[in-house]
Amino acid sequence: NDLVTAKRILRVPREDDKASTTHHVHSFVNGLLVGLILAFAISLIGFIASTDFEFPRRRSLYTIYSALGLPLAFFWVLGLDKLIWAKFHVHYEFIFEFDPRQRTSFHTFIQMVGVLSLMWILSLSVCVWTASGRLFLPPHLTLRADLQPFVLVVIYLGILLCPFDVFARRGRLWVLTVLSRIVCAPFVAVRFKDFFFADQLGSLALFFSLFTIHYMLLFL
Repeated sequence: NDLVTAKRILRVPREDDKASTTHHVHSFVNGLLVGLILAFAISLIGFIASTDFEFPRRRSLYTIYSALGLPLAFFWVLGLDKLIWAKFHVHYEFIFEFDPRQRTSFHTFIQMVGVLSLMWILSLSVCVWTASGRLFLPPHLTLRADLQPFVLVVIYLGILLCPFDVFARRGRLWVLTVLSRIVCAPFVAVRFKDFFFADQLGSLALFFSLFTIHYMLLFL
């Protein structure tokens, strides 16, 4: 009995086992998020295409939102990678030094990325509608259009740095640890996961070159 109990405790659960009981719930939520994102995106594109209006610093606002959207696109592709790795039994937990008992399933990861993407498209929509005067809200409840991306960045940073055990705190801590090792690379040992994500961050050059703290401050 002790041997059986020990094997059960030491056994690393498969990703499918962990998500089997809530698979339908995650699938429904992910489908709902993707549907809302597509609905807002189509509505926004149609509004911009059918409305001839100009507002100050429109090009700068679109540049900032484009830069903010690049990491989200990267996370969507990373979620697809997780699905492929899990399907073909690639032990990415060992490669990236994840805790196999605390890992985030593909469905949960896509759900979190979907929430962040919905925030992004909502912020962009509110920005455009505010600038065009089509947002029918009292003046004291609205922000200037050029403040919308700043609010979005504050929300993103609040989620990333939140000390409470919500929104995958272990995953956020892992990301912050990897980023700190990348920044301190000349002074600390670099592992494969640090090198891999540093290389991926190099592909997001637009995000780091156009959307920096000084650019945001000068814009405001």
